[in-house]
Amino acid sequence: MDATEWNNHCVGYKDASGGHSAVMRAGMFLCAALLLPPLTGCGPLASQLEERASAEASATQAQRPSVVMGTPDTSVTATPSTQRPSATPAPSARVTLAANQAGMTAPVQKACAALLRREASPLAPEAAGECIEQAMIAGGTYRAAIETNGTSLPGGEHQAQVRTSPKVSAVVTGDAGTELRIDGGSGELTGRNGTIVVDPKGGPDERSAAIVMEAAQNVLNPAGLKELFRGAESVTVDYAPQSADAPDAAVRLTSFGVGTIQGVDTVSLELLVDPLYRPLRLVIIGTAQAIPALTSVAYEGWGEQLALPPSS
Repeated sequence: MDATEWNNHCVGYKDASGGHSAVMRAGMFLCAALLLPPLTGCGPLASQLEERASAEASATQAQRPSVVMGTPDTSVTATPSTQRPSATPAPSARVTLAANQAGMTAPVQKACAALLRREASPLAPEAAGECIEQAMIAGGTYRAAIETNGTSLPGGEHQAQVRTSPKVSAVVTGDAGTELRIDGGSGELTGRNGTIVVDPKGGPDERSAAIVMEAAQNVLNPAGLKELFRGAESVTVDYAPQSADAPDAAVRLTSFGVGTIQGVDTVSLELLVDPLYRPLRLVIIGTAQAIPALTSVAYEGWGEQLALPPSS
């Protein structure tokens, strides 16, 4: 049955009065529904659904923050970082000089930075030795009085004049009439048997003279004092020393366990230094074959003009 026949059939339903009863009207609606083209879905038309979905999508997109490529999206809350915080920066290497340290050279400031920062004990033995060596080199010249019964120097008292730069030169005279001349790594010892050239590989007299020069170098040569400290087990520092022997002392360095020095088992070493860390007073205590051994050195006259022969 085509659409025309359906239409005639539906319209033809009339009641006896020639009108359309309720039943007839219902049938007409049914017929009209059958004559309409089929829909793609139930409820709202498909076009309406599409328009609604498009509107909702546009509203959702408008609520989202726009993100430009290459620009951080600040709308997103950052999550806590799982990385460990960086290590605490090392303390500044800058140091402050006191008024009585104004003449301190840059090499001394670098070598003695721990003392300038007034670091607490214990002080590294290497740092203490390096500081004293550089301070003595910067000092240039000095005089020293040595009293010993615990080194290979002849017993008694000795007077020394020392130049520390550009290389170590010294003249050491003993109250027994001996004189030791040091010029860098070479030397001569004059005594009752005449003048002997220092030679560690020579005959008995030359080797004995070399031992005497080594004993003097340990307490007069900047490198010698450096090695005394380097061999220590520990070094303590006192920034407020009080000493009648060295009233101008600024720091006291005390080391223990220095080791054996020319047959002397050193128990302790104490050094008082001035504000420029140049030695003022050295005391070494030890034992030699169970006999107490003591060496003391007083340093003075730093930077003075001395009557030393020129270095060769």
